[in-house]
Amino acid sequence: MDFDYSETQQALSVAARRMIRSMLDPARLKALEESELGYDGDMWDQMVEQGWCAIPLQDDTDGLEYLAVIATELGRAAAPGPFLETASSALILSLLGTSDAAAAFAEQIGDGAATSLVRSTAQRSAAVLDGDSLVLTGAPVLVNWGASVENFIVAASTPSGVQLLHVRADAPGVVVEARNSFDNQRVAQVSFQAVRVAVSDSLTSEPVDEDALALALATVDLLRAADLLGTMQHVLELTVAHVSSRNQFGRPLAALQAVQHKAADMLIAKDSATLAVWEAISLHVAGRPDVALARAAAFLSGRAAERVLADAIQLHGGLGFTSEYQLQFYFRRAKAQRVRLGSDRDQLLGIAAGLVHPSVRFGLAVADA
Repeated sequence: MDFDYSETQQALSVAARRMIRSMLDPARLKALEESELGYDGDMWDQMVEQGWCAIPLQDDTDGLEYLAVIATELGRAAAPGPFLETASSALILSLLGTSDAAAAFAEQIGDGAATSLVRSTAQRSAAVLDGDSLVLTGAPVLVNWGASVENFIVAASTPSGVQLLHVRADAPGVVVEARNSFDNQRVAQVSFQAVRVAVSDSLTSEPVDEDALALALATVDLLRAADLLGTMQHVLELTVAHVSSRNQFGRPLAALQAVQHKAADMLIAKDSATLAVWEAISLHVAGRPDVALARAAAFLSGRAAERVLADAIQLHGGLGFTSEYQLQFYFRRAKAQRVRLGSDRDQLLGIAAGLVHPSVRFGLAVADA
C-alpha cells in the first residue's frame, strides 16, 4: 500500500511546516514554556483563521487524514498548544454528535473555541436527571490544557445510557487545578461537583453505543500517534546531521558501523509506526475503521518514539543530555505523549478487546456483521 501523501496532503504539510517554523524555534519554545499562556497565541489565531479546527466538521468528510498531517507537523516542531485537544473534540462531534446542540457547538469549535475531552480510565463521570437539567459528578482526572480551554466534552453515564455533554469550563461546580507537566504541553486536574448541564446541551440525541464510543476514542488517539511520527522524523534528521558532522577517531561518527546500525534501528522503528498509523487512518477514510488496529497503531507509535528518543540521546553523546539543546523538548514530548495514550496494560487490553469483539473491531453492529 502506498502511504505517500496525496497532492493535497503534501500541500497542507508544506504550508503547515512553513507557518510553524516561521513562529517557533528552540529559543521560542523555551520562552513559551516559561510564559503564562504556555503557547503562541498568534500561531493559534492563524490555525483558526486557516480553518484547521473546522476540518472535521465538513459535510463530506471528518478530515482525519488532514488532521493527522497537521499533527505530524506540530510534533516535528514540538509545538505546544491546545490544537490536538480541540481537533480531537471536533472529531468526536463529527463521529458521535447527533443533536442540534452538537451542530451549534461544532460551529464554536470551528471558530476557535478551545476544547478538551475529559477521559478517565478509572470511573466515568455520572449524571442524573433533575428537571430539565442533568447534574454531573466526576472524580478528578488529568486533562490536557484543562486550565486553558473554554469547554469540555464529557462522556457521562446517565440512567438512559452514555451521553456526551458540553460543559463550560467556567460553569459552577467545575473545579480546575493546574498541575505540572513533564513536557511543554500543560495539564490540569478537572473534577465536576454537581455541575448542572441543560438536557438541551447534550451533544447526542440518543445514548451513545459503547462500541461506537470506543471506536471514536481510538480514532482520536491516532492524532496523538501522528504527533509522535513528526517527533520521530525530526529527531532522526537531527541525529543523522549530528553524527555526519561530528568527527571522532579521525572520521565522522556516521562512518562507524555501530552508529549506522543504531540509526537504522531508529529508522525502522519510525517507519514501522508510520505504516501502522497510516494503515489505520486509511481504513477509517475508506469507511472500514478498525478499533484494534487504531489502538495497536497508537501503542506502537508511543513505544517507537520512546526508543527513537533514547537512541538519539545516546548518539548525541553529552550534547543530548543538555537542556540548552533542542533534543530535550522532543524527549520529554515523546515520554509524555506515550503516557497520555494510556498505560501499556490498558492499551494492550484495549487491543485484545478489539480483536475478540467483532462489533468493535469493524465498527459494525453484531446483527450487521
